[in-house]
Amino acid sequence: MVIRNSTDRDVTFSLKYYSVQLYRMFTLEGTEKFAAERTYGFDEDFVPPLLLGCKKYPVQQTLTAELPSTTPFTPDESDIVAVFSGSECRGVGTVGQPFTVFRTTDGETLDVRYYSAKQAGVYTLKQKVGQEATIVLNF
Repeated sequence: MVIRNSTDRDVTFSLKYYSVQLYRMFTLEGTEKFAAERTYGFDEDFVPPLLLGCKKYPVQQTLTAELPSTTPFTPDESDIVAVFSGSECRGVGTVGQPFTVFRTTDGETLDVRYYSAKQAGVYTLKQKVGQEATIVLNF
């Protein structure tokens, strides 16, 4: 994370992570006052280690998840789409935005889970992720 500001002011931030064991999203929110004209954190693009020649996940795919016209809940901008192989998360993103999915082989099929912020719950979808670039989530 990089936080930059040009004036003395409070910066509000939000960090989120999902616990597979607890089936729950955790959010840490805060406000900090930073000095003007300073950079905090890494001032470069972060490349996760699994992108640097990882042999465990040699196949990487860009996937965009879309919602159908009807869903069993009201979608929220805080909702999250995740792709899993068993209990191992292989990619996380938001609806309508491309995200990277990691596979062991081209033919590997993965499960989809959808976290609804308003419902504070996870929907495990019966459909599988194949080789398509866009998937419409079926609830």
